[in-house]
Amino acid sequence: MSLSTDQNIDARRGGESFQKLLLLRSVVLDIWEQEARARINGASLLPRSILIDTFPAFYDNLVEAIAPECPRETATSGSTVARTHGDERARLSSFGPVEIVLEYQILEESIAKATERANVALSASEWHSMRRSIDLAMLDSLSEFTSAHALLRDRLAAALAHDMRNPLSGMSLRAQLLSSPEMPKKVRYLARKIIDNGARLNAMFDELLDALAYGGGERLPLSLSSFDLLDLAREACAQIDETKQARCTVTGESIRGIWCANSMRRALDNLLSNAIKYGDGGPIGVHVSRWEERVSLSVHNTGASVPEEQIERLFEHLRRERAGGPSGWGIGLSFVKKVALTHGGSVTIDSSPERGTTFTMDIPLDARDAQSSSP
Repeated sequence: MSLSTDQNIDARRGGESFQKLLLLRSVVLDIWEQEARARINGASLLPRSILIDTFPAFYDNLVEAIAPECPRETATSGSTVARTHGDERARLSSFGPVEIVLEYQILEESIAKATERANVALSASEWHSMRRSIDLAMLDSLSEFTSAHALLRDRLAAALAHDMRNPLSGMSLRAQLLSSPEMPKKVRYLARKIIDNGARLNAMFDELLDALAYGGGERLPLSLSSFDLLDLAREACAQIDETKQARCTVTGESIRGIWCANSMRRALDNLLSNAIKYGDGGPIGVHVSRWEERVSLSVHNTGASVPEEQIERLFEHLRRERAGGPSGWGIGLSFVKKVALTHGGSVTIDSSPERGTTFTMDIPLDARDAQSSSP
């Protein structure tokens, strides 16, 4: 890759160290390449043009940063060269954060080896300046690497969700044919179950796409209507009981309000699914209550509690804490939070070995209040 910083180096500027370091660029990068291929996982598989990446331009920036005569405070000042490196590593290599850190560590070592062999002595202040630039570049690269990977992951998930809808639609269409009155009663019953589960799977795809599209601070689109939250809870629990995944009971009072039925049902399904996955097989309780103009919808399960250090991170986008646990996209709880926030409310967790785990959505009785007050 050729950047302007790589083309505009003026060897007449700077002192003796500056000029000698410029002449050592090829030597340093040759040492770096050899060490990188030997020590970094996946580096040996990359062609030189991909492996060397933006390091020639970054090296020139480093040299400028240690020369008092050059108007560059650090190697990353006014330059995107380090961020570009992180982006290219995300797109064109199998490297992870550890490999990127190691790249920059090897670069510092390579400069030390090259200068020692050439009898080029750098002062303590020059080494300090160079190390500071390398540390800053490492942070820039890792930041861009993380952002690029998140974008690639989201695009892949969105593409998969879109593509999987085609066979799902075909399955649902054939199930509808089987549910016609001419079919035996048992066939119609099973066909109805296929249709219902297909609808739930389609809702999961909607959830995934919504989580990807509204993963930041954006509000979810709501289709508001009047309905009874206790009825919604009973329908969701009946689905759990019918599939025999767990015993689910609903308590509380009948409360009619203005909310989005689709997103509230999907949020409740997520909380119930979470209770099944991480509970101990005991009964799951859903409770609906009201205090003045606020409504609470809680889901409780028994079993191991959520570790204290994980509680604050549970609602983060695309995060799953329990390694080796049940599979999933890691969007369920972040989607629940997004639904609560968009309705003008919040979601909380209370968890301990003695009490079990309870997730509670606390929202206004009328979600139009949140829509009218939003900026």
